[in-house]
Amino acid sequence: MDRDSVIQYLATMTDEEFHQTAAQARTIAAMGTVDARLAAAQERGDLHASIALKREKYAYQRANSSNTEGQSK
Repeated sequence: MDRDSVIQYLATMTDEEFHQTAAQARTIAAMGTVDARLAAAQERGDLHASIALKREKYAYQRANSSNTEGQSK
């Protein structure tokens, strides 16, 4: 995909579509980081880190779901 196509696509988005897409991108990026750290902790057998990362992941999911729900109303 070339740069001009991306610019044109973004320009045609509504504010709501843009905010939803940005929220999804942030979620994917953050969860990938947490998931990678969680997998590494589990591979090491680090139970304390695994529990802390699962809590972080859950908290992030809850916070993000309430943020995106508030935006779509």
